[in-house]
Amino acid sequence: MLCRSERRGDVTDFDLVMDAKWQLIKAAGQLENGHFWGWGKGPAIEGINAQIAIDAGDGNISFGGQSIKLDWPSVFRRPLFVEMTDCRLEVLWANKSDWQFDLNYCRIENDDISATARVRMASSEGKPVIDVNAALERGDISRFGDYWPENIMSNKVPALAAHIPAQRPGFERAFFHGR
Repeated sequence: MLCRSERRGDVTDFDLVMDAKWQLIKAAGQLENGHFWGWGKGPAIEGINAQIAIDAGDGNISFGGQSIKLDWPSVFRRPLFVEMTDCRLEVLWANKSDWQFDLNYCRIENDDISATARVRMASSEGKPVIDVNAALERGDISRFGDYWPENIMSNKVPALAAHIPAQRPGFERAFFHGR
């Protein structure tokens, strides 16, 4: 099933080379104030800047922006606005079955959170292998309610507050009201 997706933004110095079977050989260019939506599984993204350099099975995409809007209603309660800096994605693929995406580093920040992350996704038999490493440098836990990815969390996690014993108010305060 094909999903209709839409996009806009200012693209400059763009080169796209595909083979006779419409397989990507090369892509290079710059995107300013990109906006992607309607692609089905992922978030609508607005305000992203990117530099793309992919050639002969590998390459890099650097991206970021000062006010990026991530709107993903099936995951988050409300759109998130973040500043993303120093995001570098390495892309490797040999054919349709051997691929890897490695987000080597990315800083995400807004009034509620400051974090860095590294994410690797690679082909495997069946589902892809996913490895996520993140470091939370600053966060206001009391404001995380809109960030919990409830569609993939166990029902036990959001309901945790209802099961914290009265004799452990420090834990409740630290987890739901702390920094």
